[in-house]
Order: sequence, then C-alpha cells, then structure tokens
Amino acid sequence: IKMAEDQQAAGLMAPESIKVIGESVGVSGLSDEAVSRINDDVVYRLREIVQEAAKFARHSKRTKLLPSDIDCALRVKNIEPIYGFDSAECLPFRHTSGGGKEIFYLDDKEVDLLEYVSTPLPQLPLEPSLRSHWLAVSGVQPVIPENPPQLTVDEQRQEGASSLLPSDIQRVGNEELSDESELNKLKPLQSHSLSLEQQLYFTEITEACIGLSDQKRVEALTSLSSDPGLYQLIPYLSNFITEGIRVNVAQKKLSNLKYLVKMAKALLDNTTVSLEKCLHELTPALTSCIIARQVCLKPEVEDHWYLKEMAAKMMSSICKKFNSTSNNLQARYTRVLSRVLNDPSSNITMHYGAVMGLSELGQETITALVLPKLQSEAKIIQGIQQSAPSNSIDHIGASKLQILLVRVCAPVLMNIRPLSDNVQSFQVDYGFLGNSLYNHVQTLRKAKTSSATTLSQLRTGLKTVGNMLSQSPLSSSQPPPLQLGGATRSTTLPRMQSPVSTPNSVTQAALFAVLGYQQSVQKASGIHTPPPLQSPTLTSPTVPAPSSSQPSTPSNT
Repeated sequence: IKMAEDQQAAGLMAPESIKVIGESVGVSGLSDEAVSRINDDVVYRLREIVQEAAKFARHSKRTKLLPSDIDCALRVKNIEPIYGFDSAECLPFRHTSGGGKEIFYLDDKEVDLLEYVSTPLPQLPLEPSLRSHWLAVSGVQPVIPENPPQLTVDEQRQEGASSLLPSDIQRVGNEELSDESELNKLKPLQSHSLSLEQQLYFTEITEACIGLSDQKRVEALTSLSSDPGLYQLIPYLSNFITEGIRVNVAQKKLSNLKYLVKMAKALLDNTTVSLEKCLHELTPALTSCIIARQVCLKPEVEDHWYLKEMAAKMMSSICKKFNSTSNNLQARYTRVLSRVLNDPSSNITMHYGAVMGLSELGQETITALVLPKLQSEAKIIQGIQQSAPSNSIDHIGASKLQILLVRVCAPVLMNIRPLSDNVQSFQVDYGFLGNSLYNHVQTLRKAKTSSATTLSQLRTGLKTVGNMLSQSPLSSSQPPPLQLGGATRSTTLPRMQSPVSTPNSVTQAALFAVLGYQQSVQKASGIHTPPPLQSPTLTSPTVPAPSSSQPSTPSNT
C-alpha cells in the first residue's frame, strides 16, 4: 500500500494497470522490470503532451485546458490523432472493489444484434451535389432564395409607412401647397425595374396559380409562401390578385376567385415579406369576395360559401396582424360589414358573408355587432323559408345563415345569459332563432357541467387511490395458520397462477375512475360507445343438491 502511495505521489501509473492494458492488447507475462521501464516512458510521454497542450492554452489566452489543445499537441508531436466522436457529457465511471483493489470502469451497454438486424434499413441519403448561383450581377445582388433578403420585414414596414416627416405633415395641414416641386419632395416617385429572371418568374408563377395543373399550383403556392426573394414582386403580385378578383367577380368565375384568394393567403403566410404597402389593394378585393351579391353562375350548385369563409379568415388574419391606431383597419372593415347588414337591398348571400366576416374577428365583435342584429336576421330567415322554394338559392342561404348564427352566437350567449332563462325568453329576444339558440346553449352548458363534474370525480378518485397506495402497500398476504388436533401449524401454500385474475381493489378503483371519465366525456360529446366488458370473476362451482327420489351420488364437477 505504501509503495502504491509513493507511485501515485510521484505521478506514476500502477503496475497492475500496465499489466491489464498489456493483456488487453495481447501482451501477457510482463516482468516487473519491464513494467517499471514502461511506466517511466509512459509518464514522460504524457507529461510532454500535457506541457505542449498547456502552451496552446496559454497562447489562446485561456486557463482551462480543452480537448482541442490535446489534439494540437498530438499533431505537433506527429502522433496519430484520437479518432471517434466527442461527448458533450461527462462519461460515467463505475466503481468496484474486490481483493483489496479499486477499479474504475466505463459502463458499456450490451447491444442486441438481433434487434439491429431486424430493424428496417433507413432511407438512403441524397447524393451530394453542387449548384452554382450568382452572388452579384454587375454589382447588384440578385433576389433569389440562396442570397439573403435585401430588406427585413421591419425595414419593409418602415418603408411602407408614410414618408412625410412630422414637420412636413404639420406644414401640409397649415399651409396650402401649390408648388408641384414641393409635392414631389414630400412623396418621391420610385421606378421599379425587374430583371429578366424576375419577369419570367412572375409569368410562370401567375400561370401556375390559375392554371389547370393542381401539382404546379401547389408548387407555386409553396414558393409564394416560403420564397424570401419576393420583395420587389409584391406590388406586381398584389396588382395581379386585385385585378383578377375584380374581373372574375364581374364574370362570375368561382374557381379563379378561389385560386386568387389562395395566392393572397400564401403571400400573407410568407414571413420574409410585408404586405403593408399593398393593404389598400388587397383589403377591398377580399371584402368584395366576402359580401359580393353573386360570385358564380350557378349559386345553387357551386360551393361559393367556402370562398366567403376563406376570404373572411384571411381578412381576420390581416386585421390581427396589421391593425393599428393610425390605419384603423379593423374599424373600417367592421363598418363595411355592418352597413351590409343594415342595408335592406342586401340579399341573403351578402348577409351570410357579413356575419361570417364579423364572427371571425372574435367574441367581442360578435357581442357588439352580431347579437343586436339577431332579431332582424331571424325575421329575414323566417320570411325566406316560408316563401321561397326549398331548392332556391335564397332558401339554401337562409338555412346556412341560420346554422352560422346559431354556431357563432351560442357560445357567447352561454356566457352572458343567466341560467334562469327559458325558451320563452329566448324567443322574445331573438324571435325565430330563439328555440335553436336555446337548445344549443343548453347543450353547451350540459357538456361543460358534465366535463367539470367528471373531472372533479376523476381527481377525487385518483386522490383516494393515492391515499390507499400510501397507507396499504400492495403485498401478497400469507394464508392463516392451520389448526390440526389442537396445535397451530404455520404453513405456506403454493400460489397458483390463474389465467383470469381478480383485480386488486386499488387498481380496480383507478380503472373505473378513468373509464367513467372517458364515458362521460364521450356521452357529453354525443359519441355512442358500446357498454364496457365485465371483468370475469372466479366463482366456486355449484354442486346440485341430492334429490329425495334418487340416491345421492358424488358430483363429478
């Protein structure tokens, strides 16, 4: 022990370690003199490498020695580097002792080769390839996905804002500018020049978006939603969408309108460009799709309701993203929709689009603008359903408007109406829609109450299970001692494993609590599920009683 401590103090390795390392490489039977010489040489080499590594750390203005310093020292000494992967975590060394020795070793996990053999092969990686692109053409960086964007989204928004300074705005408000040169100074004109590649891209992308090939359309929309080099093309794309919507609304081409709205949505989803400079063109076009009187040739057959829903969702996203106190975008948009509801010349499709647009803006807008109009909308729906034929566009629109109003207004009424309201109060306040609204509100309240009750029961059941687990741990009880001939004998009977076992009370309580919660949620959601299977229980066989007319015989049960 004293010799080992002296070796450790001198910085030498233990002779046993050298012998173990030698045996691992196939060299066995080393003498003590050979071990001593190897020990001295190993310590010398290690000190030399550590000293060289310390020099690299010192020249790097560091006090901490890193693995990269060891690699540099090995490279200087012309020693083969250490191969393999670095580990960001510390390697866990295990400790064991026996026979007066202490050994630290790495815990190598056993690998099951059968599992690796049965695992399906991964997909082959793509072959390495090189592709060239222009970094600059005549000193100008081309706008392509490989190059960084010229302007960030914040810079685009600042550029899209008014170029007037506060002093200029005040001067314009106080003085009448008559000189044309001063007007040009306040709002300078900018000439846009597109390269030949950008013009070709614009032509291809517009033809693919409104063409007949669905695959090309999907690729074009994906490019519009992810390409970072569309900054200079945004005004042209916005003008194309706006003019296309204007022409196709007049010509009543529903398919082209859907494609154009999808183009606008793809541009809105692009996080590298800003549409703030084009809102004055896009918002009127999308609003026209929402409240247009007729956008297709056969409104009874074609699904123009989906176009209104898609445009309403996009306008809601635009209002949430670009609304500010300076532009009052949402207030102006809601004013247009409210004007449609108040106009007696609006048809049922215009009412549907206006309600859809208002409902997408949130519950506050529904409470302020839609609920006060329920009485008038109910009269319109009732009049159309009583007079119009069942296959007409007015009757179909009235049915869809009724479903929409009930769907969007019932969650709001559930929160603002008292629980004591009955069907008569709903009919007085909302007319023809009162009965449908009352039934839907009651359904939502029952579902909410049922979910809260079952959740509370589940929490209580789980808490009870936890208390039972903490107080009485699950353990197999020993059978009671047998009394034979007045003497008590302790015996242990072998436990027989049965394919059908009776569940423990704690496990059964937890299982029933979870099953009860699932069934209540499904019942509240209106989902029919078959009754759960009864868990089989072990019952003792029944032996029939002997009859008086027949002699009693042992049963072969």
